[in-house]
Amino acid sequence: MARPVAEPKVVDVARWLWIVSALVSLVQVMVELADRERLVAEIRKREPALSQDDVDVAVQGGMVFTLLIVGVIVLLYVKAANRMAQGRNWARVVLTLVGGASVVYGLLQLAVATELPVVDTSLAVAGLGLNGTAIALMYVPTAAAWFASRVSGVDRVPDQP
Repeated sequence: MARPVAEPKVVDVARWLWIVSALVSLVQVMVELADRERLVAEIRKREPALSQDDVDVAVQGGMVFTLLIVGVIVLLYVKAANRMAQGRNWARVVLTLVGGASVVYGLLQLAVATELPVVDTSLAVAGLGLNGTAIALMYVPTAAAWFASRVSGVDRVPDQP
């Protein structure tokens, strides 16, 4: 019986980069949500007739909803990163598509933004670097060969719950 092929270190590094990228995104959203004055101003601009109580409720509800959605996205990123590290090619493809879209969006955001705070710019640049590097590491020759061996059935491990 053939010996299992060990996971290349680059795949493990890519997994951790995806996880850190998800956490950076969470921090980025939390920084944006911390600017309550900006959130109130946005709601006032859209709905000037709202009372202050209604604005406060809308801001609070929006913050909770946003954190809930971002929390789910972080969990999905971590799950996909772990599946990718187990050799699941579908997870590698999903991470490539989502990460690629994130890189494009981040580049567009940086290109059109006239005055981004330093923290927002730093987090956006960090996300670009993390996502781009993670994508590249999943396709270096050792990782590509490892994924190819997993897809072809060599050292196939059934999905774990």
